[in-house]
Amino acid sequence: MAALQKLAGEETRLGIPLLFGLDVLHGHKTIFPIPLAEAGAFDLLLWEQTARAAAIEATRDGGHADSDEGARL
Repeated sequence: MAALQKLAGEETRLGIPLLFGLDVLHGHKTIFPIPLAEAGAFDLLLWEQTARAAAIEATRDGGHADSDEGARL
């Protein structure tokens, strides 16, 4: 990603930086069940643990933004 960002900034006419996004709803490297399946477990701790694990993995790979409105409820 760093190489693409450098290319966009230095070798394009406008030099507009790129915006990268990662979809980690079901996990990042570790894959978890879809939220509907997790909800069927009625286990708040499970939901927190899988979300935290996905966030940690994504952060380690450079992800650092949250665009999920549901996360703010």
